[in-house]
Amino acid sequence: MNDKLQRISYELRQLGRRGQLGIVLFLAALVLLGMTNAKMNEAEALTLVDGHLETNILASVESSDDIDVVKRFYEVLPDQDGFNQAITEILHTAEDYGFLPDRSDYTESLVLQARMVRYQIKLPLIASYIEVRKFISDVMNAQPTIALHNVSFSRDDINEELVDANIEFVLYTKAYTKTASNKRKRE
Repeated sequence: MNDKLQRISYELRQLGRRGQLGIVLFLAALVLLGMTNAKMNEAEALTLVDGHLETNILASVESSDDIDVVKRFYEVLPDQDGFNQAITEILHTAEDYGFLPDRSDYTESLVLQARMVRYQIKLPLIASYIEVRKFISDVMNAQPTIALHNVSFSRDDINEELVDANIEFVLYTKAYTKTASNKRKRE
């Protein structure tokens, strides 16, 4: 055994630095290849498990209890016509706080897979930080289908009490179905 080690040591010295580096890189590549194959086998196993879980989840979602939850969720959503009322309520709440927003912008987008319409409402305000927080809280408590999407604050002077607040709410409503929109057109 000792003779074999001496022979290998002699051969390695004959290769020089470049040859030794080549052998080290070759061995490192073999180790990395083995690790990659192990990770690929693990990924394949996880893919199989993921497919099995997805099948089980889809089967459980189709159970009657879950369908009832989804049905109740859609019953809570206001009709698409309720958007104007929601905006009016937001603006009345702003007036109750003494806010006079210069403008309010909104964009409408249809969420096809969920049969909902998403309204993104942007409202710039100038008020104290505490008043803005209370305003946001009151709006969200009054309308459960409104979510706070974004809020940002800025002020020029740190000693100033008033802040420029840009608030973005998101309101979800039921989307009109074809029969509902046809009924609306006939009336």
